[in-house]
Amino acid sequence: MASETELERMKARAEQTEKILADLQVRVAAIKQAAVKEAGLVEEEKLLKENAELRKEIESIKRALIMAEISNGGK
Repeated sequence: MASETELERMKARAEQTEKILADLQVRVAAIKQAAVKEAGLVEEEKLLKENAELRKEIESIKRALIMAEISNGGK
């Protein structure tokens, strides 16, 4: 059988391993959260750009409609 000191050393290593694993789990969770946040920011930036392009397109169509109404004797 293992001696008392060997058992104590094995227990200490097991505790150290558990602490390391817990720390790694916290780090992995933080990395996942940061990745999700980054993906959200990228998506938000994409949508803002698309929104700006759609606003420009709407303004262009509104101008064309106004011009059409003027040429047809409207407003």
